[in-house]
Amino acid sequence: MTDSNVGRAFAKARKRAGVENIKFHDLRHTFATRLVQSGEDIYKVAKLLGHRDISTTQRYAHHYPESLRDGVGALDTFYAMNRNTGDQELHVFCTLQGVRQVN
Repeated sequence: MTDSNVGRAFAKARKRAGVENIKFHDLRHTFATRLVQSGEDIYKVAKLLGHRDISTTQRYAHHYPESLRDGVGALDTFYAMNRNTGDQELHVFCTLQGVRQVN
C-alpha cells in the first residue's frame, strides 16, 4: 500500500462520513488522546507514536475534564485510606477548585 493509496482511501472514507475538516495526521492525535484517556501510560503511548521526547506526546494527548477528576479522586482515596494512620504529618487535599491544607 502506498501513501497515495492511503490518502485516496482516507479521502473516500471522509466523504462517506460527511466529514470535511480533518486531516489524516489528526488521527494520530485521536489515537494518543484515546489511549491516555483509557489509562494507558504516556510513555507507552510515546513509544507507539515513535516519539523520542515525551513532551511531543504530551502535545498529542489531550485530557478532558472527567479524566482529570479521576486523578483527583485517586488522591481523595489515598487521603481517606491514610487519614487515621499514626503518620499525621501535613496532608494536602486536592480538588478541581484548587489545593487546600487538611490537618
